[in-house]
Amino acid sequence: MKIASRFPQKIKSMPATIYSSLPGKTLKRLLVSIYFRYTQLYSLDTMVAKAEQLQDGATFIELKNGIKYYGAQDGIASEQDVTHDVIQKLDKLQKLEHSRTILGVLCTQYVKAEYEKCYKLQKGDIVVDAGAHIGTFTIKAAKAVGDKGRVIAIEPSENNLEFLSRNIEANGLQNVTIVPKGVWGTKGTLKLSISCRRTTGHSFYTSEQFGTEDTEEYQEVEVDTIDNIVRQSGVGPVNFLKMDIEGAEVEAIKGMDETMSGDVKLAMEISHIVAGHGTYQVVIPWLKNKGFQVHRDGRMVYARKNN
Repeated sequence: MKIASRFPQKIKSMPATIYSSLPGKTLKRLLVSIYFRYTQLYSLDTMVAKAEQLQDGATFIELKNGIKYYGAQDGIASEQDVTHDVIQKLDKLQKLEHSRTILGVLCTQYVKAEYEKCYKLQKGDIVVDAGAHIGTFTIKAAKAVGDKGRVIAIEPSENNLEFLSRNIEANGLQNVTIVPKGVWGTKGTLKLSISCRRTTGHSFYTSEQFGTEDTEEYQEVEVDTIDNIVRQSGVGPVNFLKMDIEGAEVEAIKGMDETMSGDVKLAMEISHIVAGHGTYQVVIPWLKNKGFQVHRDGRMVYARKNN
């Protein structure tokens, strides 16, 4: 987790010589002690009502708005980075050193609102969450669209599916349909590489970039197209599609022509390298060819139909 750059002007103007003679590790800890309130984790901590590690090994976090999340601990945690130092200074989250993945995805949803930068969900919307993980966006979207809306949560990982179901039940949601599949360009089965380091990063590709270079497990999972999944769900036209599927976006777009024919808005992750090419190099031209207005922001691309 990077420290934000909007530091107090008084501190920024202090002579660099004050810090230049300090060893790297000492300097890092000094900066954390001064600036940890400017991190995403600190912002998340202020939104949390309760956080704890449960006896069954799960992490539990309840936000002040009443939304509850359960998640798995990470396989490996390091004490050598800034994130470790920041967590130790937090109020509610300081006991969750081994739960950085759930903290990271909650920051994505509630601090950065990364999937909602270009479209605000409306009551009654039909939402597809491709790569639902444990449901951090699914839950938030289901609350936003209300009883007349619907969220189709697509997730292939067995462990993530357990927490996805647990979180939907914990929040009393009746407007979510879970689809235990991966997204691809055709219907079939594939081997999913399971990262042993964290609960994100599971991928149909195996490489250091996807966090699966040290994979200890593969799961045989069903895959299907977005068009098939939407059609089988029996819902109306999709209003919003969020897709974060670890590089498989380049295959997924081959099976979503029908879904894309409507007035759908999209937020897609496009930062991976597949077959030697950045996924953005494939996804962005495809969107433009389909008549979408495209805006890229870091690892994400946002799109909506040209009027």
